[in-house]
Amino acid sequence: MNEDNCWDVSFQGPETSPFEGKKYTVKLILEGFPYSPPKVYFKTPIYHPNIDVNDGRVCEGMVVDQSKWDPTSRIAIVLEKLKELMLVPSPTSGSNDAAFNDLQKGTWYDKAKIHSQKAMWSLWHIGINIPLKLLVLGGSSFNWFIYGFGQWGLEATLKPEMHLYS
Repeated sequence: MNEDNCWDVSFQGPETSPFEGKKYTVKLILEGFPYSPPKVYFKTPIYHPNIDVNDGRVCEGMVVDQSKWDPTSRIAIVLEKLKELMLVPSPTSGSNDAAFNDLQKGTWYDKAKIHSQKAMWSLWHIGINIPLKLLVLGGSSFNWFIYGFGQWGLEATLKPEMHLYS
C-alpha cells in the first residue's frame, strides 16, 4: 500500500453522542479513490456496534455504499457520514457483537459513554506498556501532555506546588 493513499484524520466526537468532547482519529485508505470509496478504520478505540473491536474497521457500506458511490464525491462527505454513524448506529448489522447486543437492548448509549471515558483515562485499551514522556510548556502553572496513549493523549494542568514523578 502506498503511503500517499493513507490519510489520518482527527476530529471531535459529534455533539449529543456518547463520543462528544473527545478527539477521534481515523485512517482513510484511498486505494482506488475517487472511483471507489475509501476504507475507514478508527485508530482511537471506540465502543460502537458498526466498528470492529479488533482493528477499528468501519463496516462496509456503513459510511458510503459502494453501489451509491459517485467519483465526484469528496472526503468531507465521507467524514460527515461517519459522524452521522457515530450519532445513530445502524441496527441492521454489526462488527462489535457486545456493542451490537447493547444497541438491541437499548443500553448502548450509556455503555459507549463509559467506554469512551475509560479510553481517555487508561492504558488498558492499548494492551502494552508505553513509557510516558512529558512536555512542559511553562507559565504560572505547567501545562503538560502525556504521550504514549496510541493516537491520543491526556491533557492536564499542574500547579507549581505539585510534583510529578516519571
